[in-house]
Amino acid sequence: MLDLNLKQRPIRQELLGLPLHVFIAMPGGVAFAFLLNFLIFRPVRIWLGTYPGHIPLGIYSPVLWGPSILLGFVINRFTNHRSAYWVGMIGLLYLVSILMWDTVSLMHLEFTRTVSHGHFWQYEINQLFALDQSKCSDSGCIEELIATAPTFTSIAYSLGAWTALQPWARNTHE
Repeated sequence: MLDLNLKQRPIRQELLGLPLHVFIAMPGGVAFAFLLNFLIFRPVRIWLGTYPGHIPLGIYSPVLWGPSILLGFVINRFTNHRSAYWVGMIGLLYLVSILMWDTVSLMHLEFTRTVSHGHFWQYEINQLFALDQSKCSDSGCIEELIATAPTFTSIAYSLGAWTALQPWARNTHE
């Protein structure tokens, strides 16, 4: 039987589960999304004749972050960790730290000035949040895969984990 008495669990016990949820949500969420895309979404789109060769909307597609909502819900139904819905904040801190790293270490390099044509912030936004995949074609949008996708999956995972702990989602009368 699941332990539904979440308020009695000590905070250190909650924090011990946080690294597990971060690992499942960030790299696991991205891998889970690509696996589902390869096994389910892509064959269905090919069958329907709507397969464009890439994921529509790129990094913003629910195909990428949507499975993480389900993943967070299912995992947290079994673990019952309140810390699971803090994972979204860890993801945001991860994205901000990458942005800060790029700003401090890359902004003043000659290569970056040449590639960005003097507009570093626009270049950085295009690398992390490009709506048009051609804007980050030089790098193959690798920063979206390394930074933005794990952030989006961690936020989605947090939403699913939070939902799993709600009384209305458990069919109980707490």
